[in-house]
Amino acid sequence: MVADDAVPLDRHLVPVGQFADTARGIDVLAANLLACAVEGPEYAAHATTRLSQIKQNTLFLQHIQATLLEHFTEQANA
Repeated sequence: MVADDAVPLDRHLVPVGQFADTARGIDVLAANLLACAVEGPEYAAHATTRLSQIKQNTLFLQHIQATLLEHFTEQANA
């Protein structure tokens, strides 16, 4: 097998307002973390809305979600 730079993105994360089990919660937060690195301020309001409506099931994931929300809120208000 030869590795290349193509990465399939075939994940369905979590519908707004739904509970995220731990694995899915990690996927949601990882996707938003990636968005922090590649998206500009125009994406921040959308990300803030989406993140604020997802329920995480562990304190650790809730902490990461809160940190991401803080980041996107600052971006949206800048």
